[in-house]
Amino acid sequence: MAQIDHTWDQSVLSYNQERQKSLLKKIFGNMKAESFTYALIGSFVIIGLFIGLLFIPRPNPKASDESKWINKLFQLFEKQNISRIENETLQQFNQRINPQLTPLATNALGFIVKEYYEWKYTNLKQKTAFKTLRRPTA
Repeated sequence: MAQIDHTWDQSVLSYNQERQKSLLKKIFGNMKAESFTYALIGSFVIIGLFIGLLFIPRPNPKASDESKWINKLFQLFEKQNISRIENETLQQFNQRINPQLTPLATNALGFIVKEYYEWKYTNLKQKTAFKTLRRPTA
């Protein structure tokens, strides 16, 4: 225990300025204080820049064509006082409002929902743009 106490006293408590300088010489070589100061300031500037980059506002990604198209569809329904419940999926919305719609509107909305989900969740290598999808003409 006495050996640990002696080592602690010698290495930590009696760590004077001369020992600090000798340690820095071992680590950095024979570097002048002015050069060390510039290196320290430079490292703080670089760290500050990286931290600053974290707080730069990023532009919001543009909404996809299908999202714009579906939002326009919801706006049309809202004009008729049929609004979507918060966190309601397109499929749930379709099932909820189907009794209020005419048979033609029910078929049209069913087609839109089917095409949207097929477009959104299929694993095609190259997706067709949603705006180019059309209802087949009879």
